[in-house]
Amino acid sequence: MCIRLEKVDKAFGKEQVLQQFSLALQNNQVTALLGPSGCGKTTILRLLCGLEKPDGGKVQRGEDGQSVLFQENRLLEYDTVRENWALVTNDKKRMEETAKQLALTHLMDTLTGDLSGGEKRRVALGRALCDGRETLLLDEPFTGLDTVRREQLLPLLRKQFAGKTVLLITHEVSEAVALADQVILVAKRPLEQVASFSLTQPLLAEEQEQIKQRITRKMECDF
Repeated sequence: MCIRLEKVDKAFGKEQVLQQFSLALQNNQVTALLGPSGCGKTTILRLLCGLEKPDGGKVQRGEDGQSVLFQENRLLEYDTVRENWALVTNDKKRMEETAKQLALTHLMDTLTGDLSGGEKRRVALGRALCDGRETLLLDEPFTGLDTVRREQLLPLLRKQFAGKTVLLITHEVSEAVALADQVILVAKRPLEQVASFSLTQPLLAEEQEQIKQRITRKMECDF
């Protein structure tokens, strides 16, 4: 089943965030929603996971629900990393593999409240990945991570996303180009779709750079 918004309206008080806005996530593909902070991208995620109801239009969600990573980590800080992940899965092998990929193996029995900001973000991301659902909704997944760690995670996440339907919300062009099969530029309020780019992954470094330049030029014109 395709996950989509169809001609959705959403306002908060007098602020019209979405007006007749449509978006379709293609099955088994990564769709990056790329736009400036505060333009309404998070509202789309909240509509898709049922935390907000549209004022008009239709929201169609995945049949088995979705795994969600919010901008806030939303961890139980008096529980260990392992205990936080156990809230979504009992699959110990999956937890071990995810911990290894995110460089968290040595922290699995540490209270999350004792971790650094970047470590907490990786724990929150790992919990979403451990959930194992076919639909992933990720809101700024690399917030608080340094450049080196981000670059290390990009190819690992690309493998994790294989066979899943993913919405990646970001304002970083490099993240969108490295991970997505489709990049949708959005801006303004009410939110508008400015442009869409289809990518054939994996991209060579030279191809990534060319696409990043195209997207950046478009953003400079329309944002």
